[in-house]
Amino acid sequence: MPRYIDTRTERLPTAVHARIRASWLRVVAWYSGETALDLHELCDVNPSAIHLTVPSGFRTRKAVPEIYRLHRFDLELAEIGWREGIPTVTPERAILGGIERAPGACWR
Repeated sequence: MPRYIDTRTERLPTAVHARIRASWLRVVAWYSGETALDLHELCDVNPSAIHLTVPSGFRTRKAVPEIYRLHRFDLELAEIGWREGIPTVTPERAILGGIERAPGACWR
């Protein structure tokens, strides 16, 4: 149990708080796509890979393990957030991402 509670960022808007938290933790990838839909409990999808969105200019020196699918996209501040301490895109962004990646899939 923590000895104190940090309330310094408690009054900030959620998106701003997420950005501050991300910079503090140096988060450069946000769970997105099917992974975010699953985290937000928006559908019963069982992702075959872990989908992550990174900034479009993000470069990695190492090979990305096959379990991950990197999507390069510059997220707006309002599209990022946290789900139970996990950096993820908002439910709205996850749904839009699913529609953009698989148009018409929702209607099959």
